[in-house]
Amino acid sequence: MNRASILIVVKNDLRISRLMVSLMDQKNISKNDFEIIIVENGSNIISNIIKQYSKHLNIKYYHLDKSNMPMARNYALKKARSNIVLFTDADCIVDKNWVHEVIKYFSLNPNIVGVGGMIKRFYPKTLVEKYASNLVNNQQKLNYLHILQYPYVVGANSAFRKDALISIGGFDETLLSGNDVDICYKLGLKNYKISICNSAIVYHENRNNIFAHFRRFYKYSIYQALLFKKYKRISNTNILINPYPYKCLIKSIGYIFCSIIQFDFTYIFRSYFLIIEGLGVFLGNIHGAIKFHVMYF
Repeated sequence: MNRASILIVVKNDLRISRLMVSLMDQKNISKNDFEIIIVENGSNIISNIIKQYSKHLNIKYYHLDKSNMPMARNYALKKARSNIVLFTDADCIVDKNWVHEVIKYFSLNPNIVGVGGMIKRFYPKTLVEKYASNLVNNQQKLNYLHILQYPYVVGANSAFRKDALISIGGFDETLLSGNDVDICYKLGLKNYKISICNSAIVYHENRNNIFAHFRRFYKYSIYQALLFKKYKRISNTNILINPYPYKCLIKSIGYIFCSIIQFDFTYIFRSYFLIIEGLGVFLGNIHGAIKFHVMYF
């Protein structure tokens, strides 16, 4: 049996080829010790690409007509043969020791069922890629959303024990975004523990233009409202104000002062992109509150 299963859900993203190259370069582990399960959902453009890498890697490719990330993740989870399942995305590449470090961490920590690894920037080229926020501030520590007190790790660099995910019913297929937070909430409510392994590194390619950067946070925030609706009975909260947009505004003002004091105009870029990010979250929260009929702002 494989020591690990790598689960990748992809839609309309040819960067999967770059990710496969990084998986071919894994060190301290045999390529026979891990399998790669790829589920393409809502598009049909990568099957020929995957065939090229199947000569060198143990890849199983599946296609689903419907575009639904959590549904595709559940499908991949059912196909996994290992009890250690790793998740990443097509807009990432993985460090050469990624698989080895995750397996080692689980073996040394038998009480841990979920692990998140560090997320670094992938060779930023545009100003947005270089100065806008990276995923969950590089995931150097566990992340917390204000909806519940439980920590979460993001799907771009995460791993779990399969039996734990199966025991909580897998991914919520109504949460088209935020299902990685939800899976960690469900584990937390069952008193399962998750942790961070900083030596398991993934490089993530940020959005390369300001509109894509805004849309990323806007979409995330719409489904935060649905996440709040799902758990408001547990949190015993009917109205919730998300402080994140206001924190973005305060931090952006701080960056402006830094640019003046230090004569470093890169802080102006950081301030601008942070305002765009906060605006995306604020408007996404309003959209989600209206869409899902909750008081989440």
